[in-house]
Amino acid sequence: MIFEEGFTLKYVVDAFQNLNNNIQIGEAFFRSSFERLVGVSYARTMILEGKSADEIKALWKEDVEQFKIDRMPYLLYPL
Repeated sequence: MIFEEGFTLKYVVDAFQNLNNNIQIGEAFFRSSFERLVGVSYARTMILEGKSADEIKALWKEDVEQFKIDRMPYLLYPL
């Protein structure tokens, strides 16, 4: 099931929401490496604003599609 869904922030969003959206706890919830691991700087802000994982993922959909096109010359095996 997890592999079928692909990368998702659903678990991070659910864990944060279980903290009852307490901003003080919320800021401590995110470590300094969060942006590096997620790959975008706006994910933390959107989670703090109460956005869903699907809303966040929709923002990088075009970037993912462009990456798939850009990587084609470097693939060693057909997909």
